[in-house]
Amino acid sequence: LLVGSGVWLMVDTEARAAFLQWVQAVYENSIVYRFFGNAPAEPELANYRPTWLPEGYMETDTIIMDSQLLVEYRNTEKDVIYFQCFPMDESTQSEFILNGVTPSDAITVNGMYGIFYQPEDPAQPNELLWFDEESGIAFNLSGYLGKSTMLGIVENVSFR
Repeated sequence: LLVGSGVWLMVDTEARAAFLQWVQAVYENSIVYRFFGNAPAEPELANYRPTWLPEGYMETDTIIMDSQLLVEYRNTEKDVIYFQCFPMDESTQSEFILNGVTPSDAITVNGMYGIFYQPEDPAQPNELLWFDEESGIAFNLSGYLGKSTMLGIVENVSFR
């Protein structure tokens, strides 16, 4: 029974989401992630950063507001990567507009559940969203990078 339940949660995204205190709601033009749990009191979001970036990218701006962290990275060609993290609590949600964007299959980032979004239009950035249920923190990486490069970045996010 335990093994069967575990397999079911791994395969069925909606069942996993319900078990993990978040839900994915698909609307006509968007996907919204809502959180129902309680994140740790005062998570230290400012301490999360990727420890690896593609060559030439440097941190150019950091914004902390409303319990969310947004870090901007740019290279000499002015290409941009955005790294964001926020608590998975009742006051937070994340929305993706689906103008030609389709989610790929679920992915795993250091044992955490994630989803990669790739737009059909190359003028729109790719997005990678993943959840650290143990810490109660959700992460998002946005940029004009390929899936393997983005996975390389997110697999190297750490708390400093």
